[in-house]
Amino acid sequence: DTTITGPGPATGEVQMPFTDVATTDWYYPYVQNVYSMGIMNGESETLFGPNDTLTRGMLVTILGRFDKADTSAVSSFADVDPNEYYAPYIAWAAANGIVDGVGGNMFAPNDPVTREQAAMIITGYYTYKGQGPTYHTDMGQGTTSEWPIQLEYTDLAQISDWAVEGVMFCTMKQVMTGNDAGAFEPQSPITRAEFAAVMSRI
Repeated sequence: DTTITGPGPATGEVQMPFTDVATTDWYYPYVQNVYSMGIMNGESETLFGPNDTLTRGMLVTILGRFDKADTSAVSSFADVDPNEYYAPYIAWAAANGIVDGVGGNMFAPNDPVTREQAAMIITGYYTYKGQGPTYHTDMGQGTTSEWPIQLEYTDLAQISDWAVEGVMFCTMKQVMTGNDAGAFEPQSPITRAEFAAVMSRI
């Protein structure tokens, strides 16, 4: 069993206070799951913001809550306010090699996260847990027998070279998939609803 375990969902149906998450929405069970686990809260008391863009600060906070991370560390990034909710989680994620800064001692916590960036960070988290990729190649945009599967996304050429491993790994783990048209949409910002689905699959 290669599933990474977190706090686990609460038992029974959890009543959510969000007026923007309907039971008929595709993401309803995923939002309910992450909310019940206590790893994703709303953007306000009544709004979850399912279609809003996930930021870098939000992403590492969610991962940190899932991992029950030690939040005693202090971030050394110049643009991370130590009083912000995400500050200790950024320190944890950076210290454990899950995510890097953006250069110049900056983390850019409020920047949106693209789908390929999210795939790389998720891969970094699996690696931190000792369950990361066990294969290595400099294949670029091509394919090679060193990889266990062949990516078949229609927009494969749009995936950055540095992100191919992450997209490959998350596809293999079935935590991130393409859309109904078969595209991965690597350059598109990942939404809060999409990331709720990712975390539920992990």
